[in-house]
Amino acid sequence: MLKPLYLDTARLGQMSPKACRASIDFSRFAAEHGCDLYLSQLLMHGFDRWPKWLRDTYSGLCDWQGVSGLKNRLRTLSQSNEDSKVALASRSSSLMRLAAKLISGPCRNVLVTDLTWPVYGEILEQERKSALFRMTVCPVRANLLRDEMTSAELIQKLVDTYTSNECDGLFLPLIDNFGVKLPVQRIVESIESQAELRFVLVDGAQALGQIPLELERGYCDFLVAGCHKWLRAYSPMGVGFYGMRCGGDYIDDSMQRWLKAGTIDDPLMSFIQELETGQLQPFGETVHIAPLFNANAAAEDALQPLPRKRHTVHSAIS
Repeated sequence: MLKPLYLDTARLGQMSPKACRASIDFSRFAAEHGCDLYLSQLLMHGFDRWPKWLRDTYSGLCDWQGVSGLKNRLRTLSQSNEDSKVALASRSSSLMRLAAKLISGPCRNVLVTDLTWPVYGEILEQERKSALFRMTVCPVRANLLRDEMTSAELIQKLVDTYTSNECDGLFLPLIDNFGVKLPVQRIVESIESQAELRFVLVDGAQALGQIPLELERGYCDFLVAGCHKWLRAYSPMGVGFYGMRCGGDYIDDSMQRWLKAGTIDDPLMSFIQELETGQLQPFGETVHIAPLFNANAAAEDALQPLPRKRHTVHSAIS
């Protein structure tokens, strides 16, 4: 039997065992109970606060410990420090729009490469037009895919482009959609040794669940990722990590302000904020919450000490 290729799971990864059980039991609960008070109890307080008959009937949800438990698992999985924070959204593009607005605040010229995922590039370009900052593109893909550039040469080219164009922001993927892994931490350190770096945005969509993120090293201000692929939650849900480099007050304040004003429109982000703050909106949008349970269970699977087979990165620069 042929093994599945990388592109076979380019959109939706193989669902992890715990995520599969959580998905099945949540679907059963939704079919048998709908949105009743037991669901609110589960969301707010976790599986352990449910009546015993519900725990026995829907044991696939046993790892759910509320939104805070999910965020703690994701924080541990990302190897973040205790002060880092996690944002959840119904889709990663919502978090990319948030991140594009965040980087446009302190930055006037953002360095990007031609490794940028096209959809994320379009989002950043839309924000550039409205916020009137500049973007400097450094072409490196052809050289990397032809194995014509070493790690040191890549770093030097990015540093030279950054300094010569007087950039003050940076947007890079940890792994691009062709499987090229960038030494982001070394790039950031090299740039900071020669110039001011006000905001670092990282695309971790191909990285979360596939390689160690090592966010405790503080190499970025905001990292955008998703749960559906390498984490194996299957259900799409965006995840953002922040507060690792310069603290998260600017991001927290901006996020709350933009959600309240409707500038950032994502029902799950708004719903999570309502759960955490207790400030419920009188008229809210219907929210698809199943991805919360799938992501939580998949993160629990990923944190297990037993080794499991993972897809390999096509081309890496270390």
